[in-house]
Amino acid sequence: MADCAVECWLHGSRFDLRSGKPTGLPATEPVATFPVEVRADGLYVDTTTTLNGVTPA
Repeated sequence: MADCAVECWLHGSRFDLRSGKPTGLPATEPVATFPVEVRADGLYVDTTTTLNGVTPA
């Protein structure tokens, strides 16, 4: 994740964690991105609000 990317274990596509845009095939559409907050007791993800306007399927 040093390059702000994550890879899908199922099909191997890579996505930019900041924008959700695919950076590697076979994906061609962006995925939703969500606000994340690091707290002393853990990592919190707000799954009710997308940052990039993509609606999760």
